[in-house]
Amino acid sequence: MIEHKGTVISVTDQEVLVEIPQQSACASCRARTLCSLSEQTEKRIALPLLPGQHWSVGAEVMVSLSTSLGFKAVFLMYVLPLLSLLAVLFTLSYFKVSELVTGLAALTAPLLCYGVVWLFRDRIGKRCVFVLQKV
Repeated sequence: MIEHKGTVISVTDQEVLVEIPQQSACASCRARTLCSLSEQTEKRIALPLLPGQHWSVGAEVMVSLSTSLGFKAVFLMYVLPLLSLLAVLFTLSYFKVSELVTGLAALTAPLLCYGVVWLFRDRIGKRCVFVLQKV
C-alpha cells in the first residue's frame, strides 16, 4: 500500500477534501535552511464520501492506494507516452521520413496518449480507489 498522512480540510455530502503535505527529498536534510532547493508543497485530493463515513474538518487521516494501482498510474502517465514517442520516432526514421516531420510526430505521440487518458479520466478514476482511514 502507498500511504500518506493528511488533514481533512472540507467535508460535503458527496466528498471529502484531504490536504497532503508533499516534501522534496531534501526537506529532511539538516542543511535545508542554507540551501535554496528545499521546498514543501501541499496536494489536495477529493475523495468520495462513502455511506456510513463521518469526517470532521481538521481530522488527521491516512490516505492509502494499492501499489498495483500506483504502478498502473505510472504506466499510463510515463511509460505509455514514452513508448509511443519511441515507436513513432523509430518507425518514421526507418522509413526515411524527414527529420522535421519525424521529430514533430514523435513529440505529438505522447500528447495523443495524454489526450486519450484525459478522455477516459472518469472511467480510470472509478478504478482508482483511495482508502481513507483515521490515524
